[in-house]
Amino acid sequence: MNFLTTPFLRKAHANCAVFIHQQQRKHPHPGSTGATVCKRLALLNIAVLWLLTGNAQFYYTDILLTGRNAEQWKRYKANRVKHIRLFSYEASGEPSEQFTGEVTVSAGFSKITTVTGSPSAGASWLTAFYLPDGKLSKSVDSSLETVSTSTYTYNAGGMLAEARSVSATVKGKDQQAESHIWIYNGDHQPQKMLWIKNGTDTSIVQFKTDERGNVIEEQTFSKGIPKNIVYYYYDDENRLTDIVRYNDRLKKLMPDNIFEYNGTGQVSQMLSIQNGNDYLIWRYEYDNRELKIRELCYNKQKRLLGKIEYQYELNN
Repeated sequence: MNFLTTPFLRKAHANCAVFIHQQQRKHPHPGSTGATVCKRLALLNIAVLWLLTGNAQFYYTDILLTGRNAEQWKRYKANRVKHIRLFSYEASGEPSEQFTGEVTVSAGFSKITTVTGSPSAGASWLTAFYLPDGKLSKSVDSSLETVSTSTYTYNAGGMLAEARSVSATVKGKDQQAESHIWIYNGDHQPQKMLWIKNGTDTSIVQFKTDERGNVIEEQTFSKGIPKNIVYYYYDDENRLTDIVRYNDRLKKLMPDNIFEYNGTGQVSQMLSIQNGNDYLIWRYEYDNRELKIRELCYNKQKRLLGKIEYQYELNN
């Protein structure tokens, strides 16, 4: 059972891309499934994704995405965000049927609660707790079937030391636990990470950095046997542009994700590549306060699958 180690989704963009591809085969009509998945993925921008799957990308999910989450928290605080309403639309432009979504920010910005619901995805509740500097300290994500609790601890330098998640059914069955213990070198760069599943199964993830301190490679070793290598590429401003791995089917390196940025350094587009020849395009729009106001999802043929719009209520 895949389980959530973040505050919201059970699968990352890549896995949801597979889901869309599969569903489009079953339901080829535009808008039949796109917005359903897009509205779930939009919540990645409200929460933080900590993914524990064979897809790896540990540096991206553990370090970079938690950092982006803290930046978003700072924007919420700077703009005195109180409440956010989410509106989901199909490819036709029609509102998604019976979709509800709202985010409530506590007065002290120590807690952000997200509630969503739709006939296809069901109801979900997420409560994320933050430290005074905006770092995520704990999240509780629940649905009618499962509950996942994640905790985050940091070292004296403010870097992630451990991320731990426990997931189970609401009745306490099928419990799974997983920890990521991060170890840094003398320059405060990731050196390795211990990936511990259910307290007994431990793999080691090794990292390599470039002369600018960017992580450029991660490789997992299970019982001493080398596994997948993930490569990271950056632009001249040290912003992540590509996540790449070897594709066994195509027998060559292929990107998992490709990122573009706007003038303020926020992600404006992400390509999520599947099976080497299919992909989804996620485009993000922001207002002059650097708050996300719209998220659009397109397929390889540039056809809109669905979109999410954000409406903010601010404290006076």
